[in-house]
Amino acid sequence: MPWFDSRIASSSGGPLDDENAELEWLLEATRQRLFGASSAPSMIGRYFVIQRLGAGAMGTVYEAFDRMLERRVAVKVLRRHLPSSYAERFVREAQALARVSHPNVVQVYEAAEYEGLTFIAMELVEGRTLEKWCAQDSRPGWRACVEIYLQAGAGLAAAHEQGLVHRDFKPSNIMIDARGRVCVLDFGLARAASESLLPSLDPTESKPELGPSESSESSGSMVDLRLTETGCVMGTPAYMSLEQMRGEPVCALSDQFSFCVALYEAVYGERPFAGRSLQDLHQQLRGGAVRAAPAGHKAPTQLRAILRRGLAPRPEQRWPSMAVLLGQLRSLVKPRRRRWPTVVTLSVGVVLGAVGVTSWVRSDLRCTGSSTALERVWNPTRREQVRQAWDQQEPSPFWLEVESELDHYAQQWIEAHQGICEATRITREQSEAVMDLRMICLGERRQHFEAAVQALARRSAEQDAQSPNKALTLVWELPGLSLCDTVDQLRAQQQRVPPPVDPSTAAAVEEQRERLAQVRSEQTLGRYAHALAQLSPVVERARVLGYGPLQAESILLRGSLSDDDGRYADAERDLLEAHILALEHGDLAVATQAARRLAFVVGVRQDRYAEGAVWAKIAIPLAMYSEVTEERVKSMTTLGSILSDQGHYADAHTWLQRAIELGEAELGAGDPSVLGIVARMGRLLLEQGRYAEAERMYERALDATIEIHGGEHPKVAVALLDMSTVLTQQARHEQAEGMLRRAARIQERLLGPDHPELAMTLDGLAASLMNQGNSEAEAAALFERTYQMYVRAFGSEHRRVAASLYSLARMHSLDGEPERARRRHEQALQIRERVLGPDHPDVARSLNSLGLVIQRQGQCAQARSLFVRALEIQRRALGDEHPSTGLSQNNLASADECEGAYERAAHGYQQALRTWERALGKEHPYVSVALVELATVRLALGEPAVARAHAERAISILEGAQEPPKRLAKARFVLARALWSEPSQRARARRLALAARGEHAHASKVDAWLAEHPVP
Repeated sequence: MPWFDSRIASSSGGPLDDENAELEWLLEATRQRLFGASSAPSMIGRYFVIQRLGAGAMGTVYEAFDRMLERRVAVKVLRRHLPSSYAERFVREAQALARVSHPNVVQVYEAAEYEGLTFIAMELVEGRTLEKWCAQDSRPGWRACVEIYLQAGAGLAAAHEQGLVHRDFKPSNIMIDARGRVCVLDFGLARAASESLLPSLDPTESKPELGPSESSESSGSMVDLRLTETGCVMGTPAYMSLEQMRGEPVCALSDQFSFCVALYEAVYGERPFAGRSLQDLHQQLRGGAVRAAPAGHKAPTQLRAILRRGLAPRPEQRWPSMAVLLGQLRSLVKPRRRRWPTVVTLSVGVVLGAVGVTSWVRSDLRCTGSSTALERVWNPTRREQVRQAWDQQEPSPFWLEVESELDHYAQQWIEAHQGICEATRITREQSEAVMDLRMICLGERRQHFEAAVQALARRSAEQDAQSPNKALTLVWELPGLSLCDTVDQLRAQQQRVPPPVDPSTAAAVEEQRERLAQVRSEQTLGRYAHALAQLSPVVERARVLGYGPLQAESILLRGSLSDDDGRYADAERDLLEAHILALEHGDLAVATQAARRLAFVVGVRQDRYAEGAVWAKIAIPLAMYSEVTEERVKSMTTLGSILSDQGHYADAHTWLQRAIELGEAELGAGDPSVLGIVARMGRLLLEQGRYAEAERMYERALDATIEIHGGEHPKVAVALLDMSTVLTQQARHEQAEGMLRRAARIQERLLGPDHPELAMTLDGLAASLMNQGNSEAEAAALFERTYQMYVRAFGSEHRRVAASLYSLARMHSLDGEPERARRRHEQALQIRERVLGPDHPDVARSLNSLGLVIQRQGQCAQARSLFVRALEIQRRALGDEHPSTGLSQNNLASADECEGAYERAAHGYQQALRTWERALGKEHPYVSVALVELATVRLALGEPAVARAHAERAISILEGAQEPPKRLAKARFVLARALWSEPSQRARARRLALAARGEHAHASKVDAWLAEHPVP
């Protein structure tokens, strides 16, 4: 019997003939010897008790033998005197645990009741606790501790996925067996995340009871910080989060805190908070006062940064989930690819002969200087400079993430440097020439890293009041280190772009590249004017040096800065020159970026779609040839966006889907650039009226963003704003309002009260309130506030200011102030004509909106002239099959109807109907707009049967589209009027009119009609 314990065999008294009888006799004898005759049941259901393993407030755990499956198990028996509610929770715990099938979580086999005893049978884990493992004579190193706790964390994460919160995670509740498998035990305190807590553990009311590790001279309220409290808060105070100690609701983030305390203790030999009593501990937790690392420890600074975030006082400041935390920890013990690789425009072979780069590379043949090589760039002094520059007086989610990413990049760089050196000097796996090639690649990345740190340390309150979130983008966009491992690609780039022959020229080129790295950092932080001023001498110096690749890089950067600064003509000129120069000198990376940026500037910024699509189609094969995955993804996305703006939705969907699939395969599903494409796909689906699919896309982007950044982050606010748009289109205005208010709170707290991104959110919130017909005063105040915010941020001549004026005009129209609405629309039109030119599609949008206001004032001919001009602009810019062209056709038909030209109006509405059907599909809500107008005109022409067919079809579309109720009301009222000509349909006609009355924009007209058409 392999399960047989030697301690039992020694007490057996000899073998018997029948093995089963012998087994029962042995178990009974052992039970009596260990526990006494009545201390434990000899049998619990199908389980024979062998011995007691431990006891607690909830019950006792026994080692037992499962007679049915012939295996040893652990049986946990609930105490009899506990209330029945405890037994119910006990069983629910077992049921929840049974759903967790994970090697690092104790496996539950059965939960049942036997002779009044409630029990759970589970896996018997033999070994030692992590508490004892850490206390062994030869204390484990930091790497071993992280690797062991990664297993424990994986088990905890698996439990969280099933909605379980452990509540008492600590080293003594984790076992490691002889094979090295780690298993999380004792979920006896576990509860579903939705369940409430017991009363708080108030340190001011704790009894003065010394713990085993406390001195008798300690003062204050004392408790044993290592023992689980009973009768109050569930958990062990030494490992408790602040919210758990206070008796507040706990969640998976509370377990994360306990996990970080335990791992910190394992690595550093002491717990992170220095409280000697519960009262002291509570105070330390409130302040987030993590101890300084003990002298002489060898753990990397990145590990401490990761743990510090998990130990943050407030749950929202911690890592978004255990999965994200574990990913950060894994990167320390197993080098991984950067999560956000980016295109590197530096040509790796250019500075091969430059003394400045190679001198530090070859300075130490023993491969011991990797940390020293980066010490000047990232050190405690630089860390403090950056922290102070960004006004981080206390840890915040924003600063902790920036600091963590900087630490992570530095650690990866050091490990890469060490590995490259050892591959040549120690293991002899590569030649000196290959080492030089790879080290130069690392040197370029160090330039970018140093430039980013310097830019962050130079933060100006005036320049950056609107851009704290850009600091994190700057860190994410640091060039990936994985390219330095692609020797063939590095060698091919060196051959295509050979370095200057003259050493002094090579050194000068390297110096200018360092300045380019600084300019890029300023650009990412949004300091465009400052970046352009820094760049001008570099461009001039590149021309003087006559080295073509450097000229191409500097002009490409100037073009991208001009794009960011809204000077699109300048951007187009520079990007074209950079593209040609790069091709002449074989620099495919620069040529690809220039082509892709040209596609965006020409096709998206300036609405020259056909030209933009050509440039995107040039960029895609260039990116494939240069093997730069992210550029391929971006180029595909740009092409998809251009096609979408043209109204070519099927083709746009194809390219965006390709970009998503490639990005997920090569960059990862959580890569921010991939999430951006997912959101762009959501917008495309929204434009097509595919609201459910669009909502799924936006929801995916939102969930992933929260998973990466936590619930309080500027990128989460953007995702919430996107989500609100699809909710608004489905008339789910209250939900949209909730998301917009949440986004506004995040942005106002993290970005400040005048940030343009906040203005966009507030504008959406005002529109949501207006759509609901609620809080009109608040909506008006918000529209006015966003207008002033845009003026302060961009000046009075900006396209966003024009968009804000449009929103104000819409508000005035609804308030019954047509003259104010007209003035606002005229202001917006003038700005767009001056800034964008007279033939821009945004000008057409203003012409349409102004025309509708004028038409409602009875000036039909003047409105018609505006609609004609809008239609001409859109046909030239967008083509005859774009949805916006259909809108102008629809508006022009309404002007004909206003003038009483019903036949001409019917023809116009029919054109709009065909345009929308071709562009959007026959079930799109826009199609219903044309159908309702056609029905109205056909009624005016005395054709009720034709009107009825159009109205019936419109209603069938609207009832399935979750459109605003007023549109459906209008369609129903038109159908009611069409049906009245048929006596058998008059009862239905009145029902339809009555149903429409409550939501119709002109309820008085419905009332008048009902009065004139009494019940038959």
